[in-house]
Amino acid sequence: MMKRIQWVDIVKGIAILSMIMGHSLTGAPGETLLSLLIYSFHMPIFFIMSGFTTKILDSKKEILEKVIRLSKKILIPTIIIVVVCTVERIAFNIYDKDVFFKAIGSALFYAQPTPLRGHYTVDAMWFLIVFFWSKGFFYAVTYLMGLDYAGVVFGVLAYICNSFSNTIWLIQSWDLVPLGCLFMWIGGEFKKNYPVIKEKQVSIFLIAFVIWMYGFQNQVRVDMATRLFPNFVFCLIFIVSASFCIIYFSEGISGTKLGDCLAFFGRETLPLLYINAIDFFWIWGTKIDGYAYTLTRVALDIMMLFVWILITKLFTKLTFRSKVLAPKS
Repeated sequence: MMKRIQWVDIVKGIAILSMIMGHSLTGAPGETLLSLLIYSFHMPIFFIMSGFTTKILDSKKEILEKVIRLSKKILIPTIIIVVVCTVERIAFNIYDKDVFFKAIGSALFYAQPTPLRGHYTVDAMWFLIVFFWSKGFFYAVTYLMGLDYAGVVFGVLAYICNSFSNTIWLIQSWDLVPLGCLFMWIGGEFKKNYPVIKEKQVSIFLIAFVIWMYGFQNQVRVDMATRLFPNFVFCLIFIVSASFCIIYFSEGISGTKLGDCLAFFGRETLPLLYINAIDFFWIWGTKIDGYAYTLTRVALDIMMLFVWILITKLFTKLTFRSKVLAPKS
């Protein structure tokens, strides 16, 4: 098993906590600035880090095994979460109970993050569906062309998909898959050239920070889920610059108590994503305003995470004990 790199977990921890905050910024002072900050990196950086930790596969058998494992790890829980969210919507009278199966089928088929296109929404689960397809497509293209040349395919396809995203969103959010692969390719190249980058990281950070701040100053807002890239090429540079700054910061706090705390949440990104999707705080927490709303939702999701960890550990211990005590035939 590959040894975990703490600063990678820190990056993921920052990203997942930013996602929860981004989903709960309602009427808070400075909401626009904080939203611009969060949406400049929080979902793309997951793909970049995935590319950093993904091994380039060199056989069809390995690719098939990886995709099957990934489907069990991601797609099955995603279906369960969509079913739970649909039940919650019916309970809160957002959906009529007669559309239960239609809502689930439409949500999973289109995998759209919002109902704006006339389909039932899969909410934050769009990310995992796109992540699954991006992983598979990334494995296939890099197997055929190698990492370096695959970037051309991902870049061209991402640009083409972005050009029609104002009018068409593909089923399973497949128009986002080339973009996800492009970010993964950037992460892969980052890992490949990591020793060289480390030597010049201060200079690179200064350049990246200036670009990041320039984007803030001009209020550049990007949103991968809703295909919001007002100037596609600059937005890519802006996102990569923001991500590098987050990576640089994460490396800097690695080994500290703050780093340990953020790395913990980074190791629990999937449970936190699921919890945030089913907490439905945006319905029953509407009487809370501003940052109190945001902080309450973050605290709630973290508390639910600890409950989940406690339950899974207890279940693991009981399962292990039952196997040990089981009579041998």
